[in-house]
Amino acid sequence: RSTVAGEMAHVGSLMIMLIGSLLLYSKGYLIESLLLGGMNILVNLYPIFLMRYNRFRIAGVLGQSIQELLS
Repeated sequence: RSTVAGEMAHVGSLMIMLIGSLLLYSKGYLIESLLLGGMNILVNLYPIFLMRYNRFRIAGVLGQSIQELLS
């Protein structure tokens, strides 16, 4: 369950940083927009995928479905 809460926090942060990156791009700050986008992938998108991957692995090791693991 804690992975779901962490994932949701990263999704919220991902959206905020995506909006910031798009605003920078619309103002003509291409390099800054690309840097923020790259940071966003490293800091938010990668952990989201990692948490999902780990959840599936844990469920497999325990012989449970994802729904059973989260309940």
